[in-house]
Amino acid sequence: VVTNGTEADYEQLKDVFNAHGVEYSQFEGLPYDENDATITQFITYVRCVN
Repeated sequence: VVTNGTEADYEQLKDVFNAHGVEYSQFEGLPYDENDATITQFITYVRCVN
């Protein structure tokens, strides 16, 4: 998830993962600058094959 917001921006994604039993790791936020704006990229890893 790439956003100029906060962790609240990926809460809906976590809700969908949890509702469907999708395993995922903790989200990590990586800040960077894009066009003079601070953007955060939130990354998680999802288990695709069980």
